[in-house]
Amino acid sequence: MHTVSIKESFKFGWNAFKKDAGVYVGATAVALVASFVVNKISGELGNGLFGALVSIAGAVLTWWLFLGLTRMTLNSYAGLPVKFDMVFKESWDVLWRYALAAIVTVIVVGIGFILLVVPGIIAQVMLSLTIFLVLEKGMKPIAALKESRRMTKGKRWDLFLFFLVLVLINIVGAIPMGLGLLVTLPISLLAFAHVYKAIDKSDDMAPVVPTQMPPAASTGPTVA
Repeated sequence: MHTVSIKESFKFGWNAFKKDAGVYVGATAVALVASFVVNKISGELGNGLFGALVSIAGAVLTWWLFLGLTRMTLNSYAGLPVKFDMVFKESWDVLWRYALAAIVTVIVVGIGFILLVVPGIIAQVMLSLTIFLVLEKGMKPIAALKESRRMTKGKRWDLFLFFLVLVLINIVGAIPMGLGLLVTLPISLLAFAHVYKAIDKSDDMAPVVPTQMPPAASTGPTVA
């Protein structure tokens, strides 16, 4: 039985989105508009120092909003209330931990793509659960990256297929002037949260192999 079920993940994503559609559309719109505006400004400023600083600030802002959106999806999975202002409420502590993990991920994936492309794809899949581990379990950057690598072991092909479906769905969502992303992006994030929780649950239920005890030492002479 596969831990990663694309069908079940998107079924959850669609149902959870319908329940709080207005909240998710609004929060996603804020994240997309903020990202667009910052990229537009940095593009007009060019490659100078100020432009670089604006680009960095834009990346940090995008990460912060993305963390808020992801927190919302975890609440949806847990059956907890989802509110619009959650997109603005992630702490600096969570932000810096995720930012460092994201930078390391970009470097590792970049090196993988430079080598032969395929290692880059594997690295991206392998480290994909990092954001949830930082958010939900409060892990530090390197610990979260290592845990993501461990948790995805044996599930990377299924995860790759899941991400391929995500890409295709959001390409379709981007066609009508990007407006479809207001629906496809939150559904994708909700489906991804479902995948993470499924992997996490299967990890918790993994059987523990008992350590074999050595035979007890003889305490007396053996009678022939």
